[in-house]
Formats: sequence, C-alpha cells, structure tokens
Amino acid sequence: MKRRICALLIAVFILPLSAGTREQEAQKAVRDGNFLLPTCKAAVRFSDGEKLDYESAGIALSCQSYIIGFIEGYTLAKSMGESKTLKPSYCPSPTGTDTSQAVRIVTKWLSDNPDKLHIRADMLVLAAMSKAFPCPGWSAQ
Repeated sequence: MKRRICALLIAVFILPLSAGTREQEAQKAVRDGNFLLPTCKAAVRFSDGEKLDYESAGIALSCQSYIIGFIEGYTLAKSMGESKTLKPSYCPSPTGTDTSQAVRIVTKWLSDNPDKLHIRADMLVLAAMSKAFPCPGWSAQ
C-alpha cells in the first residue's frame, strides 16, 4: 500500500516538474541571434584563414551547417510551393550562394541589428538573406 501511495505522489508531484524541465530544455534548443552571431563570427575568421582550435572550429562549423541547412530547406520549400499570389521572401542568385558569402551576409546583418538577436535564428537568417537578395518588386525590411 505504501508503495502505491509513493508511486501516486511521484506521479502527481514529481512528473509535472520534470515535464516543465523538458519544456525549458526544448526552449534552450531554439536558436536565436545570441547563438548565431558568435558562431558566425568564428566562421568568418575561419574563412579568412585564421587557424582555430578544435572547439572554435566546431563552433564555426555549426554556423556554416545552420546556414547551409536553412538555404537548402528554403530552396526546397520554394520549389515545392511555387505560388502566383505569394511573393518569396528572398530570391537567391541563380548561380547559387557560396557558404562563406552567406555566412558573411548573416554575420554582418546580425552585427548591424543587435536589437534583434533575441529573435529565432531562422527568422534572422531569412531577414539577412532577404536584405542581400531582394526579389524584384518586393522590398525587405
């Protein structure tokens, strides 16, 4: 009987606390500009030929990987959802964008807009790329 009461108390009081912790962990996993700016600055230093230690190289790689994934995901979504009524957010160069160039574009935009670093990283990358590659007849803010 005592075991059942203990199990019930754990289920009622402890499990909801751990669910809150899981939610907090998920929130931390959401990338924002505060994450993206320092990682992209490391990527720019690496692109410029600076030798980075193992940890800094991993940090630089996380920026490059994030931006590559964003661009590829955006390109795929755009090609799957071509619309005559919705204008695309940005129009990449037909010849493509070099990863180093995209990292520099995002890093500069983030550095120029420190008041927006709390925003989700995907939205910030979109804003930076929209500014760099505006679509004809559409202006990015």
